[in-house]
Amino acid sequence: MGQSDAAIRRCWQEWVANSRFQRHEGNGRPRATADREDVLIVKSAVTAPDSSLSIIRHATHTRVSTMTLHRRLIE
Repeated sequence: MGQSDAAIRRCWQEWVANSRFQRHEGNGRPRATADREDVLIVKSAVTAPDSSLSIIRHATHTRVSTMTLHRRLIE
């Protein structure tokens, strides 16, 4: 499943005890873009589908790499 045994056990115990499951946010690296910036990135990509990632980055005034923009568009 790609998850640790402890995480699966914790989820199962929560389901048995409360009949519900809530996903806990991980302690990974914080996102480089805010939700608002993500929306701007997608809007600019939709309005001009033939533009490159660097043009989208300049149009949205975000200070992230083109790889980050690529990941946001995949999401």
